[in-house]
Amino acid sequence: MADMVSPLGSTSPVRDDDARVGELIVAYLRDHPLAEDTLEGILQFWLPRQIQLVEGRRVKRVLDDLVSTRVLEAVGNSINPRYRLAPSGQTS
Repeated sequence: MADMVSPLGSTSPVRDDDARVGELIVAYLRDHPLAEDTLEGILQFWLPRQIQLVEGRRVKRVLDDLVSTRVLEAVGNSINPRYRLAPSGQTS
């Protein structure tokens, strides 16, 4: 799905929300570089309460985007993987 650009030049609210969720996940991992968890654990423990109320599909989409850009890696089984900071994604 392509981003929709408003007349003011910003991306659509959905993509802005995805970017915010991604920022929160990466910030958590910068503070806890050895952390890894499943989608359910990330929803419950890594994200602020107001974000936990966001449907899991959005967070899953963000996690998939972060894996595809090699910021995170998915480990374990493919049905319920654990996500963690990718070795190349570790920054100080």
